[in-house]
Amino acid sequence: SELAREFMRSAILVYPNVFEETSCISVLEAFAGGCAVVTSRRGALPETVGDLGALIDGEPGTPAYDEAFVDAVDRLLSDDAH
Repeated sequence: SELAREFMRSAILVYPNVFEETSCISVLEAFAGGCAVVTSRRGALPETVGDLGALIDGEPGTPAYDEAFVDAVDRLLSDDAH
C-alpha cells in the first residue's frame, strides 16, 4: 500500500533496465498509479510499456543512452501534452 501511494504521488517511473524483462510488475504498478515510464527497449518492455512511456535504445551508462534517457524524462516533465 505504501508503494501504491508513492506511485500515485509521482509522475514518472525512471527505470534504466539492464536485463531482458519477461514481465515487469514494477511497470504495471507504475501504470496503475498513473505514472508514465521511461525505460530500456529490452525483453518484453516494449510490449508492456506500449504508448504509455518512452523506450530508450542502447546500454544504460553509455553517453548516447544516458542523453536519450534524460531527454525523455525532461520531455515528460515539461510537456503536459506529451
